[in-house]
Amino acid sequence: MHGNDRYFRVILPRIKAIIAINENMEAKTIECDNYEVCYYSNVLENGRCPKYCMVVVEAKHYARGRRKSKVKVQEVNRSEIIDKLRPVLKY
Repeated sequence: MHGNDRYFRVILPRIKAIIAINENMEAKTIECDNYEVCYYSNVLENGRCPKYCMVVVEAKHYARGRRKSKVKVQEVNRSEIIDKLRPVLKY
């Protein structure tokens, strides 16, 4: 996943996440405040967020432009994400 990926910041009342979506509408979670809860609840599917996750669903709806999102969703560019994660990444 990269190249033609689009990145979205999704903000729900208790969850903030960054999701990457490729041209095939496959989603990958870059960062999510709720990831540990899903991990320990055994909700993840092969280490990925499930397709029914509200964060993933809202990001995909926004990317398709089908309807107005029920939560705050904004498209961000890749450099903003890299700058945000740089302190976390180890070189």
